[in-house]
Amino acid sequence: MTDSATVTVAPVPVASVALSPGSASVFVGQSVQLNATPQDSIGGVLTGRVVAWTSSNSSIATVTGSGLVTAAGAGSATITATSEGKQASASITGSTIPVATVSVTPRRRTSRPVARSSSRP
Repeated sequence: MTDSATVTVAPVPVASVALSPGSASVFVGQSVQLNATPQDSIGGVLTGRVVAWTSSNSSIATVTGSGLVTAAGAGSATITATSEGKQASASITGSTIPVATVSVTPRRRTSRPVARSSSRP
């Protein structure tokens, strides 16, 4: 007599997503790398899980599929990482690069003839 059984192994579900850094200030045109780590119910790291990235305002901050955030404008945006329905968010502040110095060059003077009049008798 022979018996058989089917065993189904289900992957451990994602219970939470850890995101670092949790906030960043970035000058317009510059970037910061965010890292999302899916975790199980006891905080163990789950590898090989898909993470999707979104920005609440892409005119302020854009994000790639790997979590690279680039400031596109001045203001605030929230970047969200999602894995198996679990989410974590980071606050991004975009700002313009401050002006360090201002140099003013005077306009070139031009010579103009000056008309003189005399009221002498």
